[in-house]
Amino acid sequence: MLITLNVPFKKMALNNGENITLSVSPDALNALLQQLTATNVLTTEELMALVIGQLELCDRNNLSHVLPETVWEKLNSTYESVKNGE
Repeated sequence: MLITLNVPFKKMALNNGENITLSVSPDALNALLQQLTATNVLTTEELMALVIGQLELCDRNNLSHVLPETVWEKLNSTYESVKNGE
């Protein structure tokens, strides 16, 4: 199955000649994730695992700026519920 994804990039940068950093607006990222989950390229469980994994990379000092504790707890409990088939 071939899926075409159109994402309006804000900025592209080549880092150290090896890595490319692509910047997108929050709306564009949201639309991309919705398209990936709607077409079953990315399952809800995979999306939640990705989000939690990225949040765990934040250091404790900056995590509160990224995600309030109550939202973090709800995100974890929702993930566990989905994972356990509830």
